[in-house]
Amino acid sequence: MVFKKKKGFWRLRADPLNPSSPDGFQDGAEAFVEAEEGRVNLKIHLRRERSKKLIDAFKAKLTEPRCEACGMSFAEVYGDLGGDYIEAHHKIPIAQLDRSSTTTLDDLAAVRANCHRMIHKNNLMLVKELAEFLMLRKK
Repeated sequence: MVFKKKKGFWRLRADPLNPSSPDGFQDGAEAFVEAEEGRVNLKIHLRRERSKKLIDAFKAKLTEPRCEACGMSFAEVYGDLGGDYIEAHHKIPIAQLDRSSTTTLDDLAAVRANCHRMIHKNNLMLVKELAEFLMLRKK
């Protein structure tokens, strides 16, 4: 089963240009120095399931957790504190999978948090593409 994006109506909850709006601003005239935070909101939404067991197995098979994009090792930087830390990136985005799809260990990549964010920020670039970009930046 493939899920397709549905068209809908999007609107702002509050007008950010209205000075009385909680998130309002006026052409940057005043610096935004405080905001009400910490409210508790109940949100109900659908979430794509991920397998914690698969992620744990992936991380367990890594002999030296090292980012596949930049080469960073948390153990080298943080010692024992970060020794076994790494994130697992799904090479095939979860949103593109249907209900009958399976993910294998080969479908995952070891990346550090910053690299993971850059991969997702840039239209789900490949880990290899980010690695090449970073290599060019070092020259």
